[in-house]
Amino acid sequence: MKKLSVIVVALLLAFGLAACAQAPGESPEADADGGASGGGGAATDVADGTADGNAAAEEQGLWPCTVTDALGREVVIEQAPQKPALIFFRNFEHMFALDVPPYAATDVSDVYKGWASLAPFAATHEIIDLGDMNAPNLEKLLEVAPDLIIVYSGVYEEIGDDLDKMATTVAVSNYGDDWQTPLKEYGKMLGKEDAAEEEIERLSTLLKEGGQELAALGDKTVACVALQSAKEFLVYNVESVYSKDAGLGLTPPAGFVEKSRETISLEGLAEFNPDYLLVYDNMTNTADEDLIAELSGSAVWNSLSAVQGDNVHLIDRSAFSGGPLSIEYGTEAIRTALLG
Repeated sequence: MKKLSVIVVALLLAFGLAACAQAPGESPEADADGGASGGGGAATDVADGTADGNAAAEEQGLWPCTVTDALGREVVIEQAPQKPALIFFRNFEHMFALDVPPYAATDVSDVYKGWASLAPFAATHEIIDLGDMNAPNLEKLLEVAPDLIIVYSGVYEEIGDDLDKMATTVAVSNYGDDWQTPLKEYGKMLGKEDAAEEEIERLSTLLKEGGQELAALGDKTVACVALQSAKEFLVYNVESVYSKDAGLGLTPPAGFVEKSRETISLEGLAEFNPDYLLVYDNMTNTADEDLIAELSGSAVWNSLSAVQGDNVHLIDRSAFSGGPLSIEYGTEAIRTALLG
């Protein structure tokens, strides 16, 4: 197994330099691990950056803006958001990619500070912590006084009435494996439609070029999985990895993507027998490494072509999320893992 620890550090450094060069609302006074761990810190510098980033949109007469949210509601956003709050862990990336970071958000500790794709921003940008997406701290949210709340539709169904009383609220879907639609939708909500289209074009070019390089693999198959135990694996169908039109165009084992989001056994994985195995890795702990070590004593595991070829690669979990920053991070991490 290749842990790629040196490669991951190098990627983070390179990605961090690029991200920080264009990072919104830079906060040189933020502490090293960035962020308000308990929601007590103010996000003044981030808010200033958001205000600057949206000034042009206001001048161009983009407001008010009407969007149709994931629940089919027509929501009017009166002005460019200065203090947006995010209650959906998957969409930090879209807001940072469009230079309008959240002022406050849920899942700060686990996702914002725990995904490699977000690490460069988390190191310098403070976000007020609203707790967990499924149980957000509504008192803290009220205290923050956001001017726009973006929330996962499943959560809105539970607390939407409370959110609507605080600020204009837009419910969003989980978007599945589609990475382009959320960028477009966030572009409209944040007055950044042109920037969203430019980002889609840039990432499409990045994926196309990465796919051309990875074509050297020929018909070798690649499987993306997450370890749920030493005997069970969650199958991932990642559009940016497998799609011929909107991704790297890598080849999955026959029938593999049809099992997306399903759990398969070790024996089931052996039936797919991929040439390369990309394994979801949570960089905040060693649980995945520990499971790989446990698997090393399994005859079935050791029979896999990927294992025999030393082609099992731990890739940070953010590369599986399908967000814009993750696509950039993941493309380079996968290219490095599979081509060296």
